[in-house]
Amino acid sequence: MTREDDNRRILVIDDNEAIHEDFKKILTPVSSGQTELEDMRAAFLGGVSGDDAPVEAADNSAPVFTLHSEYQGEDGYNAVCAACDADNPFALAFVDMRMPPGWDGVQTIEKLWSRDPDLQVVVCTAFSDYTWDETVERLGQSDRLLILKKPFDSIEISQLATALTEKWNLTMRERDLFMEAKRAEKEAKAYASSLETVNRALTTSKAASDMALELKTEFLVQISNEVNLRLGEVLGSVESIAEFTSKVDMSPELETALDVSQHLLRTIEEVLDVTALERGTSSLQKRRCSPRVVASEVMKGFEESRREKGLTLELRVDSKIPDEIETEPFRLRQILCNLLENAIRNTDEGTIALTVKTGKTEDWQRPKLQFEVSDTGKGISKELLGTIFQPFDREIEGSPRSGYGFGLALSRRLALLLDGDLSARSEEGQGSTFALCLAYGAVAEAEGRAA
Repeated sequence: MTREDDNRRILVIDDNEAIHEDFKKILTPVSSGQTELEDMRAAFLGGVSGDDAPVEAADNSAPVFTLHSEYQGEDGYNAVCAACDADNPFALAFVDMRMPPGWDGVQTIEKLWSRDPDLQVVVCTAFSDYTWDETVERLGQSDRLLILKKPFDSIEISQLATALTEKWNLTMRERDLFMEAKRAEKEAKAYASSLETVNRALTTSKAASDMALELKTEFLVQISNEVNLRLGEVLGSVESIAEFTSKVDMSPELETALDVSQHLLRTIEEVLDVTALERGTSSLQKRRCSPRVVASEVMKGFEESRREKGLTLELRVDSKIPDEIETEPFRLRQILCNLLENAIRNTDEGTIALTVKTGKTEDWQRPKLQFEVSDTGKGISKELLGTIFQPFDREIEGSPRSGYGFGLALSRRLALLLDGDLSARSEEGQGSTFALCLAYGAVAEAEGRAA
C-alpha cells in the first residue's frame, strides 16, 4: 500500500456476531436516513453488502475506518496472511480472548504476529484463561498489545482505534524515511566509491602521462644537446672558411649556410633554455630594469638587418611608462628579438615599429606594460592566425607568410613564465601586430612600501 494514504483497516476477531455489530456501530456510524436508503436499495436491487466496504462516518471530521470481521482465530490469521500478501495489511486487530472451539486469544495473537509483527492488537476480555503475567510470558512485553475489558465503552473503543491506527501509520512512515535514508546513504557511498575509483584511475593515468612526458622531454633534450654540439662544429667550420673569404668573394651558398647555421644554433639553444625553465632546472632572475633601455638596445641589434632590406625601424615610447620595472631583462630581450626578427623576415618594405606603453589592467595593484611590434607586411590569414604560436607551424597553401618556426612558440612560453602573455592581431594586406603584455613590480613595490 502507498504511505501517502493512512491505513485505517481494522480486523475484528470474535465468535459473537453481536460484538461485530457493536464495533460497526461505533467505528462506522451512519445516519438513520442513509441506513434506510441502503436497506431499500439492497431489497430492490438485490445488493450484497460486504464487510470490507467502508462506511462514511456521520462526523466528517472523524477518521473513516474499514472493518473486516472474522469469527475464529484461524480465520483471522488467514485474513491477515491474505492482506499481507496483497500488500494491504491491517493496522489494528480487536481479538476476543475466548473463542471456542478454536484458538483462544493468546494463540491467535501469536499466529497473527508471526505473519505480521507490526499489527497493533487489543485483547477483548471479560474473564480469561490466562492472567496478564501469563499473557506477557507467552506473547512478550510489547507496546503493540492493549487490553479492553467488557462490557465495552464506545468512547474507549473509538479512542483506541484512532490512537493505534495512527501509531501504526507513524511507525510505517518512520520506517519508510529510515529506508530512504539508508538507500540515499548507500547511493552516496557508491557514488563516493566510484569517484574514488575514478580519482585513483586519473591519478595513475596522470602519473603515467607525466612519466612518459618526462621521458620524452629527457630524450628531446638529449637529442637537442647532440644536435647543438654537432651544429656548433658545423658553424665553426663555416665561420673558419668565411674568415679567409672576403665579403665580395663569398658565395651566396656560403653566406646562406652561415646564416642558417647561426639561426638553427640560436633556436636550439633557446629550446634547451626554455625547457630547463619549465622543468625547474633553471630559474628566472628578476631584477629592476629600464624598459626604455631594453627596447633601445634591442632595436640597435637589428640595424644591419633593417638596412639590408631597406626598412624603417621606429621606437615609440610612451612618456607615461615607469622608469623601471621588475622582470628578467634577458628573457624580455629574447622575446622582443624574436618578434622583431619575425617582423623583418616577413616584411619586404615599409616600417617596423616597437611601441612601449602602459597596458589595460583589471587590478590597480598589478600594473601592466605593453610592448607592441607592428609591421607593414602582407599580414596573416585568418586560418593561420590562431595557430602561429604552435611549435614549427607553417603557412597553409597560398598564405603570403613564409612560416614561423619555433621563435613565436618560445616567445609565448617565455611571456607566460614572466607572468605575462603574448597575442597577435593581423589582417591580410594590412600588416601584423604582436603584443607582449607584462605585469610588473607589484610584489617589489608592496615590499618597498612596507619597508
